[in-house]
Amino acid sequence: MATALAPRKQLCRQHGFALRLGADEAEVQDLWAHYLRTKKSMSTLVQIRIRTIKHKILKEIKVTGRDVGKKFWRHIQGHKSTVQPWTDSLRDTEMGLEYRELSIQGKLLAWTIECKYLGISITSAPSYLQIDEIGLAAKTEARQSFLGTKGLWSFNRFEVCRVLRKGLAVPGLTFVNVVLCLSSGTRQALETRQREVGCMAIGTQRCMPNEAVQGDVGWSSFKVREAMAKISYERRLSGMSDDCWARQMYKYIHQRSRNTKGATRTKVLTERFGVETTRLTTIPQSGKRHKVRALSVYRTNKQTMEPEPFLDKSRGSSLLS
Repeated sequence: MATALAPRKQLCRQHGFALRLGADEAEVQDLWAHYLRTKKSMSTLVQIRIRTIKHKILKEIKVTGRDVGKKFWRHIQGHKSTVQPWTDSLRDTEMGLEYRELSIQGKLLAWTIECKYLGISITSAPSYLQIDEIGLAAKTEARQSFLGTKGLWSFNRFEVCRVLRKGLAVPGLTFVNVVLCLSSGTRQALETRQREVGCMAIGTQRCMPNEAVQGDVGWSSFKVREAMAKISYERRLSGMSDDCWARQMYKYIHQRSRNTKGATRTKVLTERFGVETTRLTTIPQSGKRHKVRALSVYRTNKQTMEPEPFLDKSRGSSLLS
């Protein structure tokens, strides 16, 4: 590229000198024609260079993506993979088997009714969160015991229990609370354990009213946390564009009136806390500052054509004063 650019710069410089020195018209035209030919040859070299670079890039992509399918199936090995059935379409009653045989790389896959995804245990049973709720109850008791031992010999048991409960226990117990719908028994157990921790932090007996414990420690109930998570997520879905997959599922559920557990629970919480059922159709924007004239408030509140007394605590009089 530098070799092709040097003659072009030299001819451009010679053409400028010829114009400034007053050379004859034939010499100027000859230099200009020579410059155009050099420019065209340089453009040709640039196109050839770009074509060569593109060819190299495509070759590297082809080499990198070669046998990508084999690499993928080599990574997913049969003895490390399992299949979880969700419907009866995979049953094989003709062969005397409960489910059909599926294999990867010639190895049969094992069937399982439980898997763990993003920290949540999901089962194929009608109550798909049954095992996860059992683990959640055990986790609640473990967090409670942890707070008791940490706050026993601390400088301030109230502050230690309150901060650790809010910072460590609650995030783990409300993980993905936006989309999970726990049973009423599990929710009640979480509330009970939280009140016990509050009584332990305050140093009172269990007979203390729940409202007093909740007011002293300043904790929200799990129902309030669930309502804030689910309702805010619904508002977020309402403001998304129609290209989002989550938005499409949200529209399908509500337009088809599918009473899923999540939709039903969100509706119950919305009615319980009196949240408006308006849906966002546009992306909300923060308020903008508008120019307001000095007498606009007075003009808006002025109703009759009569003199206004001063300092009578009305909008017009305070403005005129």
